[in-house]
Amino acid sequence: VIFIDGLHQYEQCQRDCINALKIINPGGLIIFHDFLPRNEKEGSAIRTQRDWCGDVWKIAVEINNSKNKDFVIANIDMGVGLLKPKKNFKYKKMNSELENKNFYYFYKYYLKKLPVVKSSEALKFI
Repeated sequence: VIFIDGLHQYEQCQRDCINALKIINPGGLIIFHDFLPRNEKEGSAIRTQRDWCGDVWKIAVEINNSKNKDFVIANIDMGVGLLKPKKNFKYKKMNSELENKNFYYFYKYYLKKLPVVKSSEALKFI
């Protein structure tokens, strides 16, 4: 198990994810914190308040667009991402597509495409 909850910035979280993927054992689990900001200030790249997720939601978008994975986001706390990379997992970097996207893009995308589940489903996933 690898838990990623650090700087709350897209670029750093992306590096943490890619490095975790290099060392995780087959059947391993990567857990991410802060994938579900509740408003623009929480989901901003710049911290302006105490409760803050940063723009690590962009990693959830990239993982969701990657191939060969089992992935859900538990709708608890600030969103807990659970990734089980399968054999031949291909992480999809989307830097040029996401670098200028904001919370409103996330909110629109999240409502339609991210695999958000209840805590009971997340426990079964683990």
